[in-house]
Amino acid sequence: MSDQDNTTKKTRKRRPAEAMAQLVLEAEKIGASKVCQREGIAPAQLSRWKQKFLQGGVQGLKELKRGKKKVDPRIAELERETERLKEALLETSIELQAMKKNDR
Repeated sequence: MSDQDNTTKKTRKRRPAEAMAQLVLEAEKIGASKVCQREGIAPAQLSRWKQKFLQGGVQGLKELKRGKKKVDPRIAELERETERLKEALLETSIELQAMKKNDR
């Protein structure tokens, strides 16, 4: 490879929620395609920002995060316990119905 190859890799840019909101509002005024070209973002990305902005304003954009959402370990444990108890209740209910049929 020579030094003359100018293949530059796009880098991701993390924008603050206020900047995303500004771009969404600007896109409404001058057009999404112009804003996307100027900022180097995909139209689908701008559309997601717009959707979040309409749902929750700037706060909705602040909640936009990549990757898995973090779950409180305590809540996860309570959800597992709830599932276990539901299964136990279902099993007990089935056994009770079977006992009632045998008594008839």
